[in-house]
Amino acid sequence: MILGRQFLRGDLLPDHHLPRPDGHGVRLPLSSSQREIWFAQLRNGNSAAYRIGEYLEIHGPVQARLLDAALRRAVAESEPLNVRFGTEAGVPWQQLDTVPDWEFPVIDVSHEPDPREAAECWMSENLRQPVDIEQGPLFSYALFRLTPHRSALYHSFHHIVIDATGGGLVMRRVAELYTAMVAGTPAPESSFGSLRLLLERDAAYQSSPERAADRAYWAERLVDRPDPARLGRPAPAEFPPVVLKASGQLAEAETLRLRAAARAAGVHWSITLIAATAAYTYRLTGARDVVLGLPVTARTDTALRALPGMLANVVPLRLQVSADTRVTDLLRQASREARQALRHQRYRCVDLVRDLRLPDAGRDFIGAQVNVMSFGYDFTFAGHPVTAHNLSNGIVDDLAVMAYDRSDGTGLRIDLNAPAGPYTDADLAGHHAGFMRLLDAFCDDSDPERTVGGADLLSARERSRVLIEWNDTAREVPDRTLVELLAAQAASSPDRVALIADQGDQRLTYAELHTAAHRLARLLAARGAAPGQCVAVALPRCPDLVVTLLAVLFTGAAYLPLDPEQPAERLGQMLTDAAPALVVSRSDVTAADALAPSGHAPWLLLDSHPAADHSGPPGPRSGTPTAAPAARPEDPAYLIYTSGSTGTPKGVLVPHRAIVNRLLWMQDTYHLTGRDRVLQKTSIGFDVSVWELFWPLISGAALVLARPGGHRDPDYLARVIPEQGITTLHFVPSVLDAFLAAPGAARCPGLRQVFSSGEALPRATAERFHALLPQAALHNLYGPTEAAVDVTHHQCVPGDPGPVPIGRPVWNTRLYVLDAALRPCAPGMPGELYLAGVQLACGYHGRPALTADRFPTDPFGHLFGAPGSRMYRTGDLARWLPDGSVEYLGRTDDQVKLRGVRIELGEVETALRALPGIAQAAATVVDEQLIGYVTRSATDGAPPGGLDLTEVRGRLALVLPEPMVPSDIVVLDTLPTQAGGKLNRKALPALRPLPTAAGAHPPSDTHEARLAGLFGEILGIDDVSGDADFFRLGGHSLLATRLMARIREVFGTELPIRTLFEAPTVAQLAKHLRSPEQAPARTGRAAAGAFAPWDRLDPLLSLRAEGSGPPLFCVHPGSGLGGAYAGLLRHLGPSRPVHALQARGLSAPSEAAPASVEEMAADYVRRIRTVRPSGPYHLLGWSFGGLVAHAMATRLQTEGEDVGVLAVLDAYPDNRRILSHRTELTEQQWLLLLDGIDGLNGIDSLNGIDSLNGIDGIDGLRGRDGRLPEDTGDGLRAASAPPADAAAGTGALMAALRRMGLPAQLFQDASASPLLDVTRHNVTLLSRFTPQVFRGDLLLFTADEPVPGHSADPAHTPRSWQPHVDGTVHVNGVPAQHFHLLHPRPLARIGPVLADALTTAEHVLEAQK
Repeated sequence: MILGRQFLRGDLLPDHHLPRPDGHGVRLPLSSSQREIWFAQLRNGNSAAYRIGEYLEIHGPVQARLLDAALRRAVAESEPLNVRFGTEAGVPWQQLDTVPDWEFPVIDVSHEPDPREAAECWMSENLRQPVDIEQGPLFSYALFRLTPHRSALYHSFHHIVIDATGGGLVMRRVAELYTAMVAGTPAPESSFGSLRLLLERDAAYQSSPERAADRAYWAERLVDRPDPARLGRPAPAEFPPVVLKASGQLAEAETLRLRAAARAAGVHWSITLIAATAAYTYRLTGARDVVLGLPVTARTDTALRALPGMLANVVPLRLQVSADTRVTDLLRQASREARQALRHQRYRCVDLVRDLRLPDAGRDFIGAQVNVMSFGYDFTFAGHPVTAHNLSNGIVDDLAVMAYDRSDGTGLRIDLNAPAGPYTDADLAGHHAGFMRLLDAFCDDSDPERTVGGADLLSARERSRVLIEWNDTAREVPDRTLVELLAAQAASSPDRVALIADQGDQRLTYAELHTAAHRLARLLAARGAAPGQCVAVALPRCPDLVVTLLAVLFTGAAYLPLDPEQPAERLGQMLTDAAPALVVSRSDVTAADALAPSGHAPWLLLDSHPAADHSGPPGPRSGTPTAAPAARPEDPAYLIYTSGSTGTPKGVLVPHRAIVNRLLWMQDTYHLTGRDRVLQKTSIGFDVSVWELFWPLISGAALVLARPGGHRDPDYLARVIPEQGITTLHFVPSVLDAFLAAPGAARCPGLRQVFSSGEALPRATAERFHALLPQAALHNLYGPTEAAVDVTHHQCVPGDPGPVPIGRPVWNTRLYVLDAALRPCAPGMPGELYLAGVQLACGYHGRPALTADRFPTDPFGHLFGAPGSRMYRTGDLARWLPDGSVEYLGRTDDQVKLRGVRIELGEVETALRALPGIAQAAATVVDEQLIGYVTRSATDGAPPGGLDLTEVRGRLALVLPEPMVPSDIVVLDTLPTQAGGKLNRKALPALRPLPTAAGAHPPSDTHEARLAGLFGEILGIDDVSGDADFFRLGGHSLLATRLMARIREVFGTELPIRTLFEAPTVAQLAKHLRSPEQAPARTGRAAAGAFAPWDRLDPLLSLRAEGSGPPLFCVHPGSGLGGAYAGLLRHLGPSRPVHALQARGLSAPSEAAPASVEEMAADYVRRIRTVRPSGPYHLLGWSFGGLVAHAMATRLQTEGEDVGVLAVLDAYPDNRRILSHRTELTEQQWLLLLDGIDGLNGIDSLNGIDSLNGIDGIDGLRGRDGRLPEDTGDGLRAASAPPADAAAGTGALMAALRRMGLPAQLFQDASASPLLDVTRHNVTLLSRFTPQVFRGDLLLFTADEPVPGHSADPAHTPRSWQPHVDGTVHVNGVPAQHFHLLHPRPLARIGPVLADALTTAEHVLEAQK
């Protein structure tokens, strides 16, 4: 691209042009401003980020050699450019050292298609190159020939040596020297001050009274500073290397208008830019207390103004602004603030950060910057004028308004710079357009009363688009009630199945359902249910629930859903607030026992009234109306409570008209038919349950009720969806993630549409969904309880980039994205989301003030024929996308959503403060966990000693729903506060100690060992101790459900999830499992599959006996034990039976051991045929077991059976190299070996006992001359200890192994240990075995991490299997070492691959039949 390039060098010039600076070779300290950049560069590690640059467009011909001479002389005169940097003992220094020879390329780009673009491309690339500040040079120059009569002089510097003001001084001097050289006249002497002067003045200031006064001013001005108002997304941890830019130019006439308006207000024109930036920040963030950054030269006198070095600083400007602030008042306020700041501009910003003790080097201190670059470029190069073009100003933290006043008659250039990451090019372009409109409004001085909120930031076209076009959702909807919709469907399909309960498989037709509901409605009406009243319903998910909800609606009353799983105290608060006419429940509901005596309202227990029994004799036909006044469309249909910031939940009343619009829109858009089945799994306390319950019942589809608690169990959902033929269901995104991770998620072919709402849907989750369920559509919905469930919709498309939008408005609904002045935001600009239209709730029950605050008058209602109507303020940040859909950006307040649950942090904090012993409380979300922070109370009522955190969580569980109970409670001396005394919520996460899985107490028995394994499996961690706390390790309510499901599967005991909140550690929870009076009896499916895998030594151990698919048979490793395979169960799905083969010698040590691997394989084939008489057979083996599985597969094939999957975990056919070095170990050495031997790695390691220090199993035994390596560790060397010590060590080892939970008979004594005998014997068999050829493919999992201290056997490669397999060896690497392959994390990689292979093999075999 570059044409005609040459370099000019200093050796072409006479020496008198290169005066050496005074003090050459002397090491000097850094100035305070230089130290800032030095340490910032060390911290950020990107020296290119601190380069600044621009180019001067010279309008006229240039003599390159004279310009080169002028440049070199000006550089030589500028002492700060002639330094290099270094450190000594960690202290930086700089040394004056003239750079005599540096490149000055002259590049001809005049023949390029776009010369300017070619030149700027070169410059940008140069600016991206890091500069070594210890070598230099710390500047770059280049000259570009754009045309014969136009050139571009590029100059850039490292910010540590010069600032923009200094760069302007150098360029002015270059022009002066060049002009003199062209004219042939002597140039005036340089007026530059010396570097020594700069340093002396800086040092003098640091110890001066002036600095003390400056510090006092800033301390007072910022004592109660606010958080900075940011216009972009959260900043990344590191400065992004790319700075984005949006440019604009005010013509000279517009610039004169700006200056005139400023003069009329009595301020400088730059103040108008500052005030406009503060106003723009307020409009888009709502921040009334705005802190801006003002870059300043920090040159406060004539001597400093002649210094070309680095002195620049940034000072904060603090302004108060609101929608009704007059523009003239804001201008005057900004002028006063700027004058004060300039008086104190030498006090370094970094010192302010230190004084205020700000974290992260003060990056979160100042918001947008206003950089007024009013450097005069009115000089010429030998009479040729110049135009300056800025390229880089170095680091940009946030939005920066850059104003360039070149005083050259071209007007004012205004750029917006911003870091990539928090901003995009589109964001910046939108901000630039909006800011320029606001600035234009500020320049209009025709109305002295104009206000900040009165300016419009949109063009007329944009305003019409966001208000009218994108809200064109009007649709004629019949003015009917939900009851009428339900009745119409029941009349049209009376004999169709309406309701199916998965638990018990109960079914009701539409006629039966409505008959039962009308019968119950008469009873309810007789008890006071009527329009204007509400009836509370406290029932689990069952047919009674659906019948009762319909019955309440048939009476004209609104229903109040009470989830029996919520704490009784919270339910009591709802009943007190709602004052229902009646509470409907059953005697077996725990909430009924707890609340009935409280006297909140009359109770009706369904199981105490024959008239309420829907299984009784038929009553009136479904179409027969209940003898009760009918509800009107404007009457409430339901009352649902949500979290309240004041500490108590608030009730939302939703009218029939709203929910009818919502349901009819959904039916018109997504089309349920009589062939569809909708799964109802959401708690009735959440509004998603409303459409789950009623959409199918107004559409002729079947409503399927998930079992109580089933919504928390991904494995259950993966099973019930295909079993019940579910076509439609809903997931909160976090639950969808868990469901997609379940082994059976991909086996739901009948699923055709899934709806997701409740929290932001990650794009990665959507892509995973499409990959696993390509036949199903995924729809992202959004809406608060205050607007009839959902108000926006978006269909996810595979491969779409960026965040998943919340979409477009539904029928008769409007979305407004408004700024703080309640004016519409332009597309792409963030604002608060407001909702309007027919779906709005009536308001908050019994709270008129809150209703008025959150449901203000709609200022745009008149545009839609609804003047005076209301809108709802969501508190959500959002922005319009170019296609008219909306993107969710976050919250404007302290409300959070976790796993779909709306949580007001204030309610959690109120509950914490109500506990004894707690004085102050705060809560926040850290890494998707709700964490509480408390301080101790000093009152006499506080309990002695420290807080019992388990008790605290247990007490909270009595008043808060499970998702609102903090996972961890951190005790602090004081809560962090901002300067003004407000809680500093952002500082809370750093105050939480990092939890660890390893604790002081290992699992003490079988129960604890197994529980620790389950903790690790669910949380994805290893080595869980007995005192490890599930929630502190990262557990939450969703993971807690999975843990309880695994406990039910492994222990056969059903524990309520609340037990985990009361007993969150391994040891505490184990007590509940040991205690018969505390743990419910084993019943149903859990009991049938209950086992303790480490307790049983059956040769054929059923890990999961039930299931419809062909079983997987897992062959034990060298230890002979198969219990470690239990970790596979969760990955293979509930329909896959799994059995483990264990060595016969463990349970029957007196029987003769097999004489060969082939004999062992034959025995095992006989055993698996007792479970499955004919194929296909699926086989899996780990280590030694992999070779036995291969032998079983070849034997089965000789017997004429099909083998579907043969899978091997890190086993290889050639073991001669290892086994040739096998030594005869002592009993103690073998015991130590069992610390890591195959099959025992799922249990805790031997604690407090020396181990083999890296020899973790059979494959680790290597040595020369039949001896173990010299570095095997102290544990093995103990074998050579005196006999007494060796015996003591052996006894301790055996005791530790017994504590693992293995049966005692395996460790009778050192001379009679079946486990040791089996292990020794299997090693012997392995040394004699050569595999035959298997006809088929081999699925091989390799352990890709080395066993510590041992190199891999070169014979152990996947290729070594090929002679023993006539198909393909499919290799899957696992990032783990051999002895950890059945740990939770490796199993998470192995399990899904194995599950897919099993399914594929069965399809292939079926197709071959």
